[in-house]
Amino acid sequence: MKAFFAKIWAWVLAHKLIAGIIAGATVVVLTVAIAVPCGVSASKKKKAAQEQETQQSQPAGDQSSGDQGGQQSGGHTTHTWATAWSHDETNHWHACTGCTEKNDVEAHKFGAWTVVSGEKEERTCSTCGYKEEKNHVHTFADAWESDAVNHWHESTCGHDVKGSEAAHTPDGNGFCTVCGAFAGPTFAFTDNGDYLGFLHEQIDMTANQVYFCRISGAVSGHIYELGDGDPVGGNPGTNYDDAIVAYTMIDGLPNLVDLNGDIPSEIGSDGYLYIKLDASNLYDRDDVFFTILQNHAPNDFGFCSVDNHYCGLPRTVGVSTNFTFKSGRKVFLRYEAVKGHQYGITHGGGLTASEINAYYISPEDGSLVIIPNIKIDGGGVFPADAADSYIYVVITPSSNYSGSIRVDFSGHGGLDDHGFCVICGEYDGKPVVGLNIPTINLEENQKDYYRFPIKQHFAYELEDSTPEMTDGVTKGYLHLSTGFEEYEFDMANYIEDVGDGYMYLVINCTYTTGISNGELTIHDYEEPIDSYGFYDICHEFSGEELAYNVAADPITVGLGEYKFFKFNLSNLPANESVLEITYTSGGSSTTCIGHDSVRVYYIEAGAMLELSADDWYGGNWDVEYYPTSGITTDDGYVYIVIHPTKAYTNSPGFMVSSVEE
Repeated sequence: MKAFFAKIWAWVLAHKLIAGIIAGATVVVLTVAIAVPCGVSASKKKKAAQEQETQQSQPAGDQSSGDQGGQQSGGHTTHTWATAWSHDETNHWHACTGCTEKNDVEAHKFGAWTVVSGEKEERTCSTCGYKEEKNHVHTFADAWESDAVNHWHESTCGHDVKGSEAAHTPDGNGFCTVCGAFAGPTFAFTDNGDYLGFLHEQIDMTANQVYFCRISGAVSGHIYELGDGDPVGGNPGTNYDDAIVAYTMIDGLPNLVDLNGDIPSEIGSDGYLYIKLDASNLYDRDDVFFTILQNHAPNDFGFCSVDNHYCGLPRTVGVSTNFTFKSGRKVFLRYEAVKGHQYGITHGGGLTASEINAYYISPEDGSLVIIPNIKIDGGGVFPADAADSYIYVVITPSSNYSGSIRVDFSGHGGLDDHGFCVICGEYDGKPVVGLNIPTINLEENQKDYYRFPIKQHFAYELEDSTPEMTDGVTKGYLHLSTGFEEYEFDMANYIEDVGDGYMYLVINCTYTTGISNGELTIHDYEEPIDSYGFYDICHEFSGEELAYNVAADPITVGLGEYKFFKFNLSNLPANESVLEITYTSGGSSTTCIGHDSVRVYYIEAGAMLELSADDWYGGNWDVEYYPTSGITTDDGYVYIVIHPTKAYTNSPGFMVSSVEE
């Protein structure tokens, strides 16, 4: 160290940097520009500066000793530090670009270890980016994971590996003795329409194998049944029922489940039905299958005690259904019906009155109440205040029964003053056939209802036998859009508004002796028609309208009879004004209608005028030509009157067309 400071002092003297000397003092105070030689660390730089700032007892005569000027051994006087970090396994620093000196030396600041490819782990210094690596050691969770075949420990280190993976070793209930998981597949009940729950599974079995599975969706209180399947293993004499067992787990213990479909089962809180199929002493089989059915457990009326679901079969009123019933086993049927109507039950025989009953649901407490008389005389009334729209039938045969069951409508619940049901609005009267009502039998104050179709422009009159049934006993009504309107029977009372097209008759027996074998005849009269086809009273046209250039259906017109038609002139094509009427049957003067049997008219200023034919346009027997260009009509129509004046042998039709004038 003395040699170092001697060199410094000599260098100072050589460069005459003394600012002042205190005479006679043993301490020299210097003002020096210090250049730290290369190779001196930063800590040494600081210490050297402090020592040079206050130097003790340097005799004046000694100030010239040491190296008097000259460069440092490193070849430079200041360090230049690199911006990039240098590092080894322990530290990082900034290196001098001109020598081996280090600045900012400190230990690495590593983050957490992370797993990288190749089953390696690494961590990185957050300051300099240096990465440290080591081999990865997998870690695993303590808990077991499993599927239907194996169990294992899941990795906790981020790698897709499994620890201690091995096949299950099931105990007698199908649970693995190692991991505790169920050692078989899990299925789910599905609703196939006929059953609440349905499972059909096919498996491959080997001799002496024990197969386990479980089915989710099992519910306490439901019943379970072994459906149709294949005798397991195909060994002669092997019974399917003996090879398969169903059970549920309650408090860790197995409880057998009845598979006969009779006894409601208790299911454990896990909601599984467990199946064990034991193929001991059976041959190998690749296509063994079994079916498990789940259904509601009905109470005495056919409703499930678990969710109140109706367990019976839906059937239709008026349709017979054949059944085969086992002795003592209840059968439940449900028919949608109309409240307030009457119904009856019929069957193919073999059932007694005590073995079949019909019920409705009470609106008060939801209980089922018997419908009286429904199975005796067909007069049982389905109450109007029933809670729903179903009749529930319960059959409990005391012996095996095979036959039909049928529920029929037998009457409306009540009729209004015109014969319509007050419940459904359907007409409950009788049809009149041929305008005659024979054999009327009524007691005093009893009513009977009939109806018959009516026609517009017709009048109706009644003729009765003894006893008298027309004077206030029989009334007629028209059902118009405004309601029922009484009709006065008279041969001149022509009907213009037919309403719904029926005349409704109400026969009300007012005789204390009643009516016995009464008879009623109805006469109809058409309103008179003038020679042009118009009704005399209402002045409406009575005939039909002909289409353009379309042959009408054959029309039979008797000798001396009238037929009336009309044709709209606006249907004629543009530039054609000659009306052409063709008798589509053709023929000669002895077989066609004849020109003198056809007349054409039009209405102008309220007057009926005749449209003359134009010389037949060649005299064809089956064509008439009528020029229309010179006429003006009130309504745009021409009216065709056919009145044969001689007999003919065929049934002609008519076609209206036109030609250019």
